[in-house]
Amino acid sequence: VVLPSPPPAVGHGWRGSAGSRRRACALGRFRAIHLACDEIAGWARGDGVRTNRLLLLIAAPVFFILLAVAFFAYQFGLNERREQAWVLHTYRVMDQARKVLSDVQDAETGNRGYLLTRQDRFLQPLNEALASVNGDLTIFARLTADNPHQQARARALRGLVSERVAAFSRARSAVNAAPPASP
Repeated sequence: VVLPSPPPAVGHGWRGSAGSRRRACALGRFRAIHLACDEIAGWARGDGVRTNRLLLLIAAPVFFILLAVAFFAYQFGLNERREQAWVLHTYRVMDQARKVLSDVQDAETGNRGYLLTRQDRFLQPLNEALASVNGDLTIFARLTADNPHQQARARALRGLVSERVAAFSRARSAVNAAPPASP
């Protein structure tokens, strides 16, 4: 708000009535107070617009930088989650491969025990291992369905396990056909 300055005095004083002189004097005091307040607050005429533009020029890049940082942090979080899922998947595949190996080792242990002693109690771990190895091989193949190279290895592993189980069966048949050894 721009207040008009009082009219210039001519001669001894102002021309006009005493009321107009009082109003001009009051306007002059108001303007002086207003200018003093503006100087104290730092908001002189036109300064507010410049200050707002300056604030906008400073705040806009800061806002965009913060927005970019938030975007990259979000993307990093998504990528990290995906990578952790793949690591977990890898551990599951490795665990399933260990289960297949454990099943084959249990079957081999039971088979050796039976071949050495001809006692049927050694057939129980053999039969339990043979029952679970096919299920574990199926789970292993399902876990590796996303990777053709691992699928080829899963098929090869199934073939090797089948050969080993057939060898166990042939060995038991040969031992059963032979007469028991005398101590």
